[in-house]
Amino acid sequence: CRVDLQGDGSIRFAPELNFNNLYPGQASFRYTVTDGISDPVTAVAFFDIEPVNDAPILQGERIAGAVEDNSFAFAMTDLLANDTDVEMASPYEEDTIAFAGVWGAGHGNISSDSGTIYYTPNANFCGVETFSYSVVDSYGAGSVVQSEIYVEPVNDYPVVQDEHGEAEDSVWNYYSIDGLLSNDFDVDGDRLTIHSPRVRVGDAEVQISGGDLMLKPAFREDRVIVNYTVSDGHGGEVESELDIMSIREHNFAPTFSGLYAIAWKNSYTVWFNFHAEDKNGGNTWSYDYGDIVAISASAPNVGQITDEGVTFKFKGDTSKASVVLTAVDQGGATGSIYINIAHLSKGDGNYIYSPVVLDLDGDGVELQGLAAGVGFDWNLDGEAEGTGWAGKDDGFLVYDYDHDRVVRYAGELALKEYDPGAATDLEGLRAFDTNRDGTFDTRDAEWNSFGVWQDKNSDGLTDEGEFAGLAELAISSLDLQSDENFREQDGNIVYGTTTYWKTDGTAGVLADVGLGGETLELTEVEDSAVIDVSAAAEPLGELLVESPRADSEPSVEQPAPSGLDMSAEPTALPAIAAPEEQKLEADSPCTSVGGEETSPGSSEMVLSFDDAEINRLCLQLISDMAGSSVDEPVVPAFAGLDIIVPEYVAAPAMEIEHDSLSIV
Repeated sequence: CRVDLQGDGSIRFAPELNFNNLYPGQASFRYTVTDGISDPVTAVAFFDIEPVNDAPILQGERIAGAVEDNSFAFAMTDLLANDTDVEMASPYEEDTIAFAGVWGAGHGNISSDSGTIYYTPNANFCGVETFSYSVVDSYGAGSVVQSEIYVEPVNDYPVVQDEHGEAEDSVWNYYSIDGLLSNDFDVDGDRLTIHSPRVRVGDAEVQISGGDLMLKPAFREDRVIVNYTVSDGHGGEVESELDIMSIREHNFAPTFSGLYAIAWKNSYTVWFNFHAEDKNGGNTWSYDYGDIVAISASAPNVGQITDEGVTFKFKGDTSKASVVLTAVDQGGATGSIYINIAHLSKGDGNYIYSPVVLDLDGDGVELQGLAAGVGFDWNLDGEAEGTGWAGKDDGFLVYDYDHDRVVRYAGELALKEYDPGAATDLEGLRAFDTNRDGTFDTRDAEWNSFGVWQDKNSDGLTDEGEFAGLAELAISSLDLQSDENFREQDGNIVYGTTTYWKTDGTAGVLADVGLGGETLELTEVEDSAVIDVSAAAEPLGELLVESPRADSEPSVEQPAPSGLDMSAEPTALPAIAAPEEQKLEADSPCTSVGGEETSPGSSEMVLSFDDAEINRLCLQLISDMAGSSVDEPVVPAFAGLDIIVPEYVAAPAMEIEHDSLSIV
C-alpha cells in the first residue's frame, strides 16, 4: 500500500492493487504524533478494505480462415482465449467470464449461436474486417473490445454480356476486341481478353487477329452466332457470344468465265460475245442478266470496235488487235478480261488446266497424257473430266486453304485465279509472295497453307499418305521466275521451269504446266429455275458460231465455238434475236450491207445451255488464256484498267470490286 500526508492535513492511503479483506493480513500504516515538547508518539492505523468486482480484461484477436464470397464460422473460445478477470487470477477470490455478444462488422454480417461465431462477407469483399464483441463476469461487469477477421481474396469470374452485330457475307468483317469487352467487367480489376472463337450457329470462318475478332460468313448466310471465351488472365473464364442477326449480301464483281462465241472472223472483221456472270445473280447468256448492268469495251490498240449490247464488232487488223472488256453490276463493282483478238479462234474444244508440278524423284517433271485415263472434277459439276496428269513420282503444288489435306477443288491446284494479271499458275503463285522478294518461302503469310499432292496411283483422288506439307518434305522456298522454255509432253504443255529449294541446300525442279483436257460438248438443258422467261430482260444479240478458218469465205453451216454443240433443235429456251446489222439472208453466207460485211447466223439461233453448264465449263475454257502464254506471257497494262488483287490474297475486300482475266 501507499500512504501520503496531504498539505491540508489529510492522509491519502492507497492499498495494493486488488488487495481486500479476503487476502491474508490487514492493511495498515504507522504514523507519529508530536506536540513539539514531549517525545513523539507512534501508532498504527488499520483498514478494512471491502472487495470490489473488477470487469473482465479483454484482448482483441485477429481471426484467419475466411475466404472471399464464402461464409465463415469459428468458435467463441477463439475470441476468449486471451481474455481474463482479476478475480479469476486470485487464489483468494472466485469469478467467471462469459461471451455476451458480437456486432459491428463493416463489410458483412456477423452473428453468434451456441458457442460459434458466424461471418458472411459482402460479395467480392476481401481484406481486413473489424467487429466488436463483449464479455461479462459472474458479477455482471462487462467489457468490449474490437477484433479482426482476415478475408482471403479469390479470383472472381468476369461478368459478361452477349453482343449483337451486323456483317457482310463472303468477306472478312472486323470487330474490335475492346468493343466486344466494353460492357464486360471484372470485379478484381483484372484486364480482360478473349480467345477460342468458334462458330456455334451458321456457316462462317472466324479468327482473332491483332486487336480484332474477324468473321467471314458464307455466301448468303442469314445468321451467325460466334461463341468466344472471356478470360481475366488468372483462371477466371466465362463464355460469351456475338450474335450476327443481320448479314448483308456482299456485292461481288462480275467475272468472265472465258467462254465466248464467234459470229464471224477474218483478217479484218470479227463479231464476238463473251460470257460474264455475277455471283449475286445473273449472267449475260441467259434472259435474266441479274446484277450485271452492262459490258463495255475499251478502245482497241488498233482498229475500231462497235458495242452491240453484249456483242462486239471489231474492224481492223485482227492479227494485232487486243481489247479489254469490262462488266459492271448494279453496285458498281467491275470485272475485266483482256482479249487478244487474233487468238479467239483457238481451242476447238480442247481445254488446258494449269497447275504447278514438282519433280520429287530427281528425274525431271513427268506428265501423263489423256490416254492414262485420269479424271478430276475441275469444274465441280460432280463428274470427273478427262485430263492430263502429273507422273506418279511427282506432285502437284496445292493451296490447301481449308487445311483438310485433301484436294477437292480446282482452286487448290489452279493458282492463276488468285492474281488477275496472271497468265499461268506460276504467275498466279506470285500473289502469295507477300514480301515481294520473288521467292515464295516461310516469310510469306500463306506458306503453311501449301503442300504437295503426289497422286501415287493416278486415280484423281487424295488417298491416305499422298499429301504432305512443304515443311514435311523439307522444302524451304520456291523461286517464282520461270525460264519460259516452252515444250510439249504427251499432249500437255510445259510453259517453263524454275527451282525449289530444300532445307539441306539441295534443289529440285518445279514446272509451270498446262494439262491437256478432253473435248467437251454442251447439250440442251431444260432449267426453268435458271432462265425465267416471264422475268426476262431484253434478249442478247444472237450468239453466232465461229468460222473454221479466220480468212476463209463462210458457209451457212458453221461449226460451233469451242465446246458448244448448237446442232440440237432447241426446245427449252426461246430464241435470242440477233442485232439487225448482224442478220443474214437465209440463202447467203455473207451479205454486204452498205459496203460492210455482216455476221452469218440465223434469227432462230438459241442458247442451248444454262448456268450449271456454264459453270461446268469455266475452267476448261480458260485454256485460251493458257494456250498462248508462251508468245505473250505478260499481260500488258491498259490505261484506266484498275486491277485489284482478290481479298483472300491481299487486303480485306472493298465494297467495290474489280476482277480481271485474260485471253491472250
